[in-house]
Amino acid sequence: MLGNDIALRKKKEYGYVFRAGKKQVGRFMVIYAAKNGLQKNRYGIITSKKVGKAVTRNRAKRRLRDLVRNLDNRLKPGFDIVIIARVSINEASFSDIIAEGEQLFKKVGL
Repeated sequence: MLGNDIALRKKKEYGYVFRAGKKQVGRFMVIYAAKNGLQKNRYGIITSKKVGKAVTRNRAKRRLRDLVRNLDNRLKPGFDIVIIARVSINEASFSDIIAEGEQLFKKVGL
């Protein structure tokens, strides 16, 4: 699980990222990133009911948390990042998710 110190929790934090952040859209996820003025990155993960029922949404969240764990040390610090799962994430292999995540983070400037 993402620790409390690196997780976005409040609606206004998400709103700031959506308003001020850069957006990149991929097949399996959408990534928003905005500067936060801190020395670390903070993350928020969203899976809507479009992704599937609870078990499917939780699996998608677990996979996205693993993506964050794998890539966090390679990203520039000081950003709030929101990752939104898309429906097609259910059919993707984890290596496909990692590859797309690396590509989208690079495009958004991280």
